[in-house]
Amino acid sequence: MFCDLVDSTERARRLELEEWRDLVRSFQSVCYREISRAGGFVAQYLGDGVLAYFGYPAAHGQDARAAVGAAVEIVRGFREPSGRAPAAQLLVRVGIDSGVVLASEMGFGASRQPLVVGSVPNRAARIQAAAQPNTVVISEATHRLVHGAFVCESIGRPDLRGQDQPVELFLAP
Repeated sequence: MFCDLVDSTERARRLELEEWRDLVRSFQSVCYREISRAGGFVAQYLGDGVLAYFGYPAAHGQDARAAVGAAVEIVRGFREPSGRAPAAQLLVRVGIDSGVVLASEMGFGASRQPLVVGSVPNRAARIQAAAQPNTVVISEATHRLVHGAFVCESIGRPDLRGQDQPVELFLAP
């Protein structure tokens, strides 16, 4: 799963550094809460993005459902911001892909961190970039795993940067 703030560069430019930091922390907090609640693992905070793994360090039978459920709750948290001033409201988009990866630790010394190797995390980030604000978009592979648990709508096969083959994408509820 890859979650990202929409128009963050523009927003960061308009706000005081402390205000921007607080908004990013708020975003990260919502993501962490929902990902953790669903049994996911926040792998990295990448500026205004969050990379999360489900089925890490070991796969379970319902990891894709857990990821989509967490993503829906993350987006809901920004669609229905409780008590935030309109200017402080954030827009988020989430992309999810599923597949086989190699789980490992990367880096050295204090910089060691869990990392999955494979095309899935990169494709999730590309899928996220194709999403509209405050939506969850999932790959065909993820859709096959959650079919019946979530009613999703095909949004076609948009070109995803760096992908050789078009991937059918679905809008999750």
